[in-house]
Amino acid sequence: MGRIFAIGDIHGCLDKLHTMMKRLRIDEEEDTLVFVGDYIDRGPDPRGVVDFVLDLKKKLKNVICLLGNHEQVFLNFFFYHIDADLFYFNGGDTTIASYGLVE
Repeated sequence: MGRIFAIGDIHGCLDKLHTMMKRLRIDEEEDTLVFVGDYIDRGPDPRGVVDFVLDLKKKLKNVICLLGNHEQVFLNFFFYHIDADLFYFNGGDTTIASYGLVE
């Protein structure tokens, strides 16, 4: 049985996520990595964070990705056209920009 690591509130900070992952020294077969959400918004590279986590899911045996409140607000904004003010107030503009979209 391996270790369990929980990571949350990355908020678009890919460089810090890289640094943390190097320090954890994950056993790719035994350890479990649980992301507890808030991958996007605020930091400089939300798309990079999402791509990195998706790539980890392909490489590591045990990766669990949970939805955070920032992702839920984004989904509300994108699919249901609600919570736009909340989305932008919490840094949604950096998420939109990281995907090359303009407002």
